[in-house]
Amino acid sequence: MLALAGRDSARIWGPRLAPEAPLFFIRLFPTTVPAGTPLPALRNGKHMPKHVLAKLETELKALKQALLVDIPREIASAASQGDLSENAEYEQALAKRDMYQNKVVLLEKRIAEVASLDLDRLPRNKVAYGTRVTLLDLDSEKEVTYKLVLPEELGDSPEHLSISSPIGMALVGLEEGAEVKIKIPAGVKRFEVLGLTTVHQQ
Repeated sequence: MLALAGRDSARIWGPRLAPEAPLFFIRLFPTTVPAGTPLPALRNGKHMPKHVLAKLETELKALKQALLVDIPREIASAASQGDLSENAEYEQALAKRDMYQNKVVLLEKRIAEVASLDLDRLPRNKVAYGTRVTLLDLDSEKEVTYKLVLPEELGDSPEHLSISSPIGMALVGLEEGAEVKIKIPAGVKRFEVLGLTTVHQQ
């Protein structure tokens, strides 16, 4: 394996750039802890969705493994081929490393956000995470029922609606009887909240 030093070494083990945390999460989950809170301190939470955390932490482990073993091997292999200034494989390996580093930062933030979710502090009479809400489409006069879930919980159930989707975000905080207009890619939808069942009633 080729040993690199100075500027090239710095490029291989470059800085981790931390993108901003999604602002919508603060509004949806006001109990979110500040960014930078040590993750071990969060894992004793009573009500965090542990299946979501397990999924995220498995993905995080795989990314860190790649950063520690696989990508450095790829970078060193590409660097051994010669002139770094005209080495496309070397540049691609560095770009891959930077992309994985950013993914790690985002995942760590996301894990902290999910771990901070305390169901006991969610509202008991308004739409929030975990609420099953029945809506009346005021344009088609059809009823539809959704359950608001985290994006990581989306699956095959047609009832599941991501809380970070345009409709999900617009529903958060509404009470029974409320009407709302929601902008979606296809236009504007108008709904009335016919009924809701929060996590406290399920």
